[in-house]
Amino acid sequence: MSNNAISGSRQDVIVLLGRVALEAIFVKSRYWEFADAARRLQESQFFKNLSISLDALLARRKGNR
Repeated sequence: MSNNAISGSRQDVIVLLGRVALEAIFVKSRYWEFADAARRLQESQFFKNLSISLDALLARRKGNR
């Protein structure tokens, strides 16, 4: 494995951890303040966005191989 591949992997992990930390802030502050129906809608939107992000990350990794 080259140094570029290792630093690229580390960079991906750091970016992912940063995004997860930001999501935790938004989930805690916006999600819990909604009423039941709105909370369910926000939850579905959150998981949709999470799956799109993970799909893009996996596609990018697959393209680098």
